[in-house]
Amino acid sequence: MQFFKHLMIKLAGLLLLFGIPAYFLAGPLIFGNEGADVISSATQISADMVSGEYIVLINEDMHKKRGTTEDWIRFFQGESPLIFDDISCFVSSSDGAGLEFARICQARLPENQMTLHQINGLLMVSKAEYAKFDIMIMSKEFAQAYSADSFDGLWNIKTVMVSGE
Repeated sequence: MQFFKHLMIKLAGLLLLFGIPAYFLAGPLIFGNEGADVISSATQISADMVSGEYIVLINEDMHKKRGTTEDWIRFFQGESPLIFDDISCFVSSSDGAGLEFARICQARLPENQMTLHQINGLLMVSKAEYAKFDIMIMSKEFAQAYSADSFDGLWNIKTVMVSGE
């Protein structure tokens, strides 16, 4: 009797140890629903499903020279001021429209003046919250999906709304 009780406790422990994770991993396949997956359910914004409006975040602490921030604002709005500062621009790898707009802006500048860094969208928003960036470009839809359209005035961040070209 003692052996039977000991065996049942061991089997129950193994069932809990392997059964619960197996249920959550194989459950969606067995029952037909897709389930929630952190990697596959990430917000993906493609270039063909956007409105053509973009949000550019400029960290004013990185551009302390007088008038430099205003020159970059004019640049992103389509004008061509003469700017000598180099910038580092963050773009989310899941924001296709923002990446496309960033590449257009990069092409309007002299070679190597604007370096693009593609990073995870959540990491990008985290950098924006603590002003650990120079320039960030994102589509309006991406900014709304990640609630990144409300950083104006926070940590000397200047938000510029841009209509696409």
